Amino acid sequence: MGIAPSTKSMRLPSAVDLIYLTILVLLLCGAAEYLAGTLRAGKMFAWVDATSYSFSDFVHFYQCGQLTLSADHNRVYDPGVQLEWFNRLFTNYRWSQPHFIQYVPFVFPLCVPLTLLPMAQSFVVWAALSLAGGLIALYLLCRRAGQLSRLTAAAIMLGATASWPSALTIRIGQQSWLLTALFALYCLSWLRRRDITAGIMLALTSFKPHYTLFLAVPALAGGRFRLLAAAAATEAALLALAGLTIGWQNVLSYPSIVMHADASRSFLGVHPEKMVCIRGLLDALLPHESVLPASLAVMCLALAAAAVGWRKAVGQDARRARLGLALIILSALFFSPHTHFYDYLVLGVAAALTLRSASAPALARERPWPRASWGLLLYLYPAFTWVSQMWGGFFPQLAFNPYLVADAYHAALLTAGALWLAGLQPDKDAG
Repeated sequence: MGIAPSTKSMRLPSAVDLIYLTILVLLLCGAAEYLAGTLRAGKMFAWVDATSYSFSDFVHFYQCGQLTLSADHNRVYDPGVQLEWFNRLFTNYRWSQPHFIQYVPFVFPLCVPLTLLPMAQSFVVWAALSLAGGLIALYLLCRRAGQLSRLTAAAIMLGATASWPSALTIRIGQQSWLLTALFALYCLSWLRRRDITAGIMLALTSFKPHYTLFLAVPALAGGRFRLLAAAAATEAALLALAGLTIGWQNVLSYPSIVMHADASRSFLGVHPEKMVCIRGLLDALLPHESVLPASLAVMCLALAAAAVGWRKAVGQDARRARLGLALIILSALFFSPHTHFYDYLVLGVAAALTLRSASAPALARERPWPRASWGLLLYLYPAFTWVSQMWGGFFPQLAFNPYLVADAYHAALLTAGALWLAGLQPDKDAG
C-alpha cells in the first residue's frame, strides 16, 4: 500500500479513460482557439470593455527588462516610474493608476533578454520555451523518478496542458510553466540525491519566495545541508546580479516594499479576493487590513507543521518521499499568502510523483481509501479547473465563487494526501 514507482506498462485505456482523454483533448483545442482568438482580436496584452479592463502580466516582465537597461534602473520600485514606462508600451490605452511591480529584485535583470525582440515576438518565444521546458521536466520526472510508462507520462502531461491554469498562464504570460519545470527538476534532483542541482533549482524558485520556503523544508528536516549550501550560494549570486544592475538600495529595501505593496489598495493588480489559497479564504472573513498578517501567520504555522510532519512521517524513507514532496507542493500553494489559480499548474508535478497510473478504474481500486481519493482528485483536476471557472457563465442561477470552490477542492486533496501519508507503514511501503 505504499508509493513505490511502477515499472510496468500501463494497459490500454478503459472506455471511461478514453472518454475523459477525449474531453481533455477537446479542452486543449478550446484553449488553443481561445488564445488564437485573443491574438486575432489584438487583445493579447491589454483589453478594455464597458465594465472592466485588464492586461497581460507579460507586459510587466518585458517592462522589467526595459527598466533594468534604462536611466531609471535605480528607481524600479518607484510607482511613478513604473507607470510612465508601462504607458510607453501602449498606444491605445493609458492608465492613471500604477499596476505595481513587486517582483523580487533579480527578476529585473533576468528579464533583459526579453527586450531583444519586439514585445509581441518576445511573448511568443517566451510562451513556447516555457511550455516546452515545463513539459520536458514533467516527462523526465515521470520517467526517471516515478518510472511511469510512456502512456501514463503522456496522460499526465496532457492533463497539465489541457487544464485551465495552463491556458490562463499562457493567456497572461505568467511564469507557471517555468515554475512547473523548476519544481519538477528540484524533486527529481532531490529524489536522486543530486544536491547541487537541487539547490540551484530551489534558489531559482525564489522569484516566488513563499514557495521556496516550503520546498526547503525537506532539506532542512532531512539534514541535506549540501543542498541548502548550494541554494544559498545561488541565491547570493542572484542578489548580487540584482545589486549590480538595479542598485543595492532596491535589494535591501525589498522586504518593506513588498509588504506595503501587497497590502495597499493604492495599486492595481493585487486581488486577494481572487487568490486561491488561505489568503483568499481569510479575505472573505476578515477586514482587509488584517488579511495579510493573518495569512503570514498561517503560513508560518503551516511551515512548522510541514517540518514536523516530514520528520515523523517521511524521515529518510525514499519511497515515501514522493508523497511527502507532493504534499509540500500542495501546502506551498494552499498556505501561501499569495497564490493565484495559474500556479496550481504545478500540481502536475504532484501527479508525476504519486500516480502509478492515469486510469480512473485503476485509481478507484487503490487502497486505502485516502490513496484512491488522492489519485481520483488529481485525475479529475484538469476538468475540474474548467468547470469551476465556467459554470457560472452557463448556469448563472447556480453561480458560485470559483475561487472558494477551488479552495475546497484543494483542501480535500490535501486532507486525502495527509491521511494517506499518516497511514503508511515503513514495512508495507513497497506494495
